[in-house]
Amino acid sequence: MAGNGSGICKFVRLLPITAITCLLLSFAIAILVDVPLSRFLLAGVSKENKTSRIDQLSETASERFTQWSLNHTVRNQTTARAWTAGTIALFLCVVFAFTQIPTVFFPETDARDLSINVEMPPTTTLEISQAVADDLGQHLRSKDYFESVIKYVGRRSTLVSSGELQPSQASYLVGFDAVFVPEEQRQFTSFEYVDKLRPQLEAALTSYPGATLVINSQQAAQNEDPIQVEITGNNLSELRRISGDIQLALRQIPGTTDVRDNLGDLQPDLKLIPEREQLDFYGISEEQLAAQARYYSNRHGC
Repeated sequence: MAGNGSGICKFVRLLPITAITCLLLSFAIAILVDVPLSRFLLAGVSKENKTSRIDQLSETASERFTQWSLNHTVRNQTTARAWTAGTIALFLCVVFAFTQIPTVFFPETDARDLSINVEMPPTTTLEISQAVADDLGQHLRSKDYFESVIKYVGRRSTLVSSGELQPSQASYLVGFDAVFVPEEQRQFTSFEYVDKLRPQLEAALTSYPGATLVINSQQAAQNEDPIQVEITGNNLSELRRISGDIQLALRQIPGTTDVRDNLGDLQPDLKLIPEREQLDFYGISEEQLAAQARYYSNRHGC
């Protein structure tokens, strides 16, 4: 399985490699180019003639530039002011042009791995989760740009790491591992397909109230969500309330997707206190009772 963690490692590893390569090239140029070039340029220097050919060339260029400047740029005050204003205007135009160039520090990559996770309300049974998995699985398998699609009922997809601190196995979880066909076999990049696929899956989940969709694709040098809001506190109920308000505000911003927290939905706990005499009488072990209780809770959403 591949995750986004390897991307950041590859990106960081390039920094020292680039610095070392530049230093080695500078050293090689200084030894192999600068020394022979200096020998050639300073060959005419002697005690009688202290001016080398490079000095003569510099003096000639300086004299010509001085003469051109006197004739064109500083001929009078009006010309000097015009050149100064034009230079400042050109500088401002260049700065403005650079600000209009779009830049992305971590650009989207045409990766093949894709994780799709659906989280239902905590009381959802395995039968309902199976129905959700069948509906979405049929929709995903109809896409010719997927090489393979694997569905999980009762667990999340971990093909692409998301950095979430939530349970990976529960009756209300549905996950899909999807792998795109090679780049030469499809018309668009993988993230362009994801942008088209997201609204289709959200429309398919409208018949399942409370279902939330999260799609994780591989990003260059990035293993977490691009925007994160951190809330700290000691009261878990208050944190849940604040988290809900923040998520509601973020969902109202155009372009936001996969808004969620790492707390997950509140799931009720079921505590069993067996009577050991009854277990001994019927010959049932604690492990068997726990397995039966787990099976019952998964089927009935307890």
